[in-house]
Amino acid sequence: MDTIQEHDARLVVEEWNRTELADEPATVIERFAAQVARSPAAPALTDEEGTALTYDEVRRAANRLAGHLLGLGLRREDRCAVYQRRSAGMVVSMFGTLAAGGAYVPIDEGNPPERVEAILRDAGTAVVLADSTTEAEVPPGPWCVVNVDDHPGSDESDPGVPLHPANLAYVMYTSGSTGAPKGVLIEHRAVTAFVRGAQHLYGLSPQDRFVQFSSIAFDVSTFDAFGALLSGAALHVASTETRTSSTRFRDLLRERRISVYMGTPGMLRLLEPGDFPDLRVVAVGGESYSGEFTTRWAAGRRFVNSYGPTETTVGVITQECEGSWDTSPPIGRAMPNHRAYALDEAMRPVPIGTVGELYVGGPGLGRGYLGRPGTSAASFVPDPFATTPGERLYRTGDLVRWTPEGELVFAGRADRQVKVRGVRVELEEIEATLHRHPEVAHAVVEAEARDDGDARLIAYVASTAEEPPGVTELRETAARWLTAPLVPNEFVHVPEIPLTPAGKVDHDALAQARGERTDTTTETDDGEWTPTRRRVAEEIVKPLLGVDSLGPHDHFFELGGTSIQVIQLLGKVRTIFGIEVPVVEFFDRPTIAGVADAVDSEVRSDIKDIVREGWDDIADRYAAFQSEFSDGPRMTWTDHLLGMLPGEGAAVLELGVGGGHESSRRLAEAHDLTAVDISAEQLRLAAKTLPGARLVQADMAEAEFPDASFDAVVSIYTLTHLPREELPGLLEGITRWLKPGGLLLATLMTEDIPGAVEEWFGSTMFFSGFPTEENLRLLREAGLVPERDEVVAQRTPLGESRFLWVIARKTEGPS
Repeated sequence: MDTIQEHDARLVVEEWNRTELADEPATVIERFAAQVARSPAAPALTDEEGTALTYDEVRRAANRLAGHLLGLGLRREDRCAVYQRRSAGMVVSMFGTLAAGGAYVPIDEGNPPERVEAILRDAGTAVVLADSTTEAEVPPGPWCVVNVDDHPGSDESDPGVPLHPANLAYVMYTSGSTGAPKGVLIEHRAVTAFVRGAQHLYGLSPQDRFVQFSSIAFDVSTFDAFGALLSGAALHVASTETRTSSTRFRDLLRERRISVYMGTPGMLRLLEPGDFPDLRVVAVGGESYSGEFTTRWAAGRRFVNSYGPTETTVGVITQECEGSWDTSPPIGRAMPNHRAYALDEAMRPVPIGTVGELYVGGPGLGRGYLGRPGTSAASFVPDPFATTPGERLYRTGDLVRWTPEGELVFAGRADRQVKVRGVRVELEEIEATLHRHPEVAHAVVEAEARDDGDARLIAYVASTAEEPPGVTELRETAARWLTAPLVPNEFVHVPEIPLTPAGKVDHDALAQARGERTDTTTETDDGEWTPTRRRVAEEIVKPLLGVDSLGPHDHFFELGGTSIQVIQLLGKVRTIFGIEVPVVEFFDRPTIAGVADAVDSEVRSDIKDIVREGWDDIADRYAAFQSEFSDGPRMTWTDHLLGMLPGEGAAVLELGVGGGHESSRRLAEAHDLTAVDISAEQLRLAAKTLPGARLVQADMAEAEFPDASFDAVVSIYTLTHLPREELPGLLEGITRWLKPGGLLLATLMTEDIPGAVEEWFGSTMFFSGFPTEENLRLLREAGLVPERDEVVAQRTPLGESRFLWVIARKTEGPS
């Protein structure tokens, strides 16, 4: 205390740590059972597979699983790994394990196999709770594998396993400085104490609706599952696809009227706060964010900066944020029944405004690290300020300072730990993993701060080989053992790791080597650049990453991309091309070429895979034109039809030219265009915009042209406005004017399809306009589409209308 005045000491040790809240230690199962008794029929758990369970149904499903686990010989505190797809069943497995007295070990389904096996073995896993998606991925070992999709167990009564609040609830693995992940041991009483504090802080109630968005292996999932289901609220589990799509996540928040969200700021940066009137509480942590972000999201709701390492059960310090902010907000003060101190090397309080290391205490502290007594003793230390014997503090390694208002401000790290996309990363673990490569002699990994609060990982590698391993090879080595946030964004080869005279790594010399390297991104031959690749580069990747020079095969993450930017990129692809590229497919080939080729392949497969034989030429042309010209809604009128037509110079008849709109102008530029309209005024306007086109004034029903004189007839609006009794006669005329194999490209009312069109063109046609499922549903409900393969629905929507594109090929005669 001799470094701080007595008044300040009283503030930082006592006054600013008065957080008492009435609470009794309890188990998760006790608190859940009490909630089930209060509202057994209340909605509890839903997912994107259509599962919807009440509180009593969750209880009964968890009890069935618990009975099955006990039948397998599970004992109290035995570890059960939950390794499943994101579904309601994943949450049921958490509760079922706890009801059986076990401790669950959450493993994200996206983890590399080697990391999964390392966690299973380190945890001493007794049972792996898998499902039909993950069962085949479980590595062989001394554990029993249970497929929960088989609905094991039949006894729905409470198993009656005697539990104590000090029993283990879960083991959550974090990045370890020794090169292997380490398991944090969290007890029941830590979970229930955290939930009690969250209920008090956020006013959680049965009227709330939570979203289980975070990875199950990220401790925010504790808040999602137990914060909801111990409070009587409803919990919706977001699928993996929704977690990687800002559009789908936005829709989920709105449609499910989510009221409480906790997570990192990454996804929220892609959303508009005003789109979610039901979202009353947003708690954000895991990484820093700007004052502008805080101001935007604090408007009209409670916005909380939440801080807490896994070792302290989700959140232990919070800051309520209101009004406008110019800088990132403080992390705040300790949650109810917890304590927070800024201490020096001798564990003495530092003066207000002075940087010290953050120590926290309270019922949320974990038991320690599984199988690591030395590390546990170094991190969980006796509390010198405690009035109760046996109290401990967790040494966070974070540097903080007190403000005069009694708020803690984050000031960096005391070690080499960093946060990447909210995930705690020990740089030593990455270095140790790179050393697994036989040709890596030394590796040093550094973190470079980004403007968005995230960190970019740079690996400096010295090789034992004359020809060092390539970047792809090093990346694959890292990805075999590390989760995606831990894989370096950039690899720099150096002859040796430079050292200072004191024998420490010379970080300035490494930065200089990075700046001098010659293996940077280069442009490639024009032959490598397809139209789609150019669009992806110019309209998406360059603006997104802020780079000027790149090649089609440059690795997205080596260019500086992050996982949040992957979501942004795929969202742009969806907007521009109308194509959904799965995130898994992107990670298989994270390059401009990979994205563009996936778009081209999807476009082609939409047509080629299901059109009848003989339409390959149209499929080829359409795929090429859609890749080159698609630009959202405009494509439904202009580029769709241009992509269907033969090469330049075709004889094309357009019915109802109007004043010469965009599609007409482009038709006139590429083809020998004849344009017909009943309005002389419209034709006078068209004459100015369609130079070289032949313009004909005529009533559509009375127009006459020589037989077999056109390669294609185009009509965007005319056939939809034509009196119904006149349509068959005009279609008969079109079949005469078309050359054999010629095409009709038109919009028609759904009730006219196939009807009159099939009468004159046969069944070789396809429709487009609505998203696939909706289009076919509408047509089939109306009895307009037989169960045949020639019906195709393109992805670009025309909206809620009765108009559909029709492309029909002239046959030898009426069918």
